[in-house]
Order: sequence, then structure tokens, then C-alpha cells
Amino acid sequence: MDNLVRMPVQNGKKAKKRNIHVQDAGDVKRLLNSIINDLRNDEIDSKSANAIGYLANIMLKAIEVGELEKKIQIIEEKVEDYKGI
Repeated sequence: MDNLVRMPVQNGKKAKKRNIHVQDAGDVKRLLNSIINDLRNDEIDSKSANAIGYLANIMLKAIEVGELEKKIQIIEEKVEDYKGI
């Protein structure tokens, strides 16, 4: 009985991965690192990795635009304050 090995039960269903919340460039970097490792370890197919990479690029651009919008808003507020003096 000492050499009994427990094997995980496989119910035929694919293991569900946890949701990923990408909110900044660091999150995109971590996501891509994870996908690269999954691809190298044959845990994800190249088509899925490519799709995730493409979507990560879109997300990164959206993050950049959001950051630029915030900076522009701050500059506009400072200009309005300056005009009011």
C-alpha cells in the first residue's frame, strides 16, 4: 500500500482556465509571458496563442489611448485654470 499512486480523475472535460483581467501594460506583459510558456510546453496550440497575442496587442493600444486621454484631460484642465487667472 505504500507505493500506491493517486492519479487525477479525468472526466473528459477540458480544464477551465481562470479569467485574466488585463488593466495595464504590466498585465499584458504577464499574459504574453504565460502564453509563450504555454506554447513552448505544448499546453496551447499556436492558433490560439496567435489569437491571444493579437488581442493583447489591441488591448495594449487601448490602454495607451486611455492613458493619453487622461494626460490630455489634465493638460486641458491646467490650461483652463491658467486662463481663469
